[in-house]
Amino acid sequence: MSLSRRPARPPLSLAALAAGILLACLLAAAALGDPPMSPTLAVGGLGALIILLATSQKRWEITLHVAAAVLLMVVAAWAEDRISWLAGVAVAGAVGTFALAALRSRQRGDDAQDKSEQLAAQVDRRISELFSLQELSYVLSQSIQLDRIVEEVAKYAARFLNADGAIV
Repeated sequence: MSLSRRPARPPLSLAALAAGILLACLLAAAALGDPPMSPTLAVGGLGALIILLATSQKRWEITLHVAAAVLLMVVAAWAEDRISWLAGVAVAGAVGTFALAALRSRQRGDDAQDKSEQLAAQVDRRISELFSLQELSYVLSQSIQLDRIVEEVAKYAARFLNADGAIV
């Protein structure tokens, strides 16, 4: 597993997806029903603005997602008595994108936990190596006997390499 910070491909903005569903619902409502023109254009403009901002401002993802979901609920409320299946699509779009956001959040949390454990293992290994080197330098500085130096270097190498019974 790599410890890189960014995935190769940025994930799909769920706010933009919700706004896209909003625009599709508005188009279906305009084609199948008779929605009031100015509110429809206003909500459509807001949906397009959400898509634009969601693709350029990653910091606003949650706020834009909530705004798109609220607008989807407005469309669902309007379509409830007129085009019932469209109301279902709007509600399903809002709920579905929030479910995807929850799954994505859980996955990111799991990935962060895995990276944290991996980094902790690396730090533990490095600290162990440093203590082994410190111990070796202490032993070598105390002894000038060749046999003892070779013995200590062999012990250090076996411990450093995690080799049980290795011949050095």
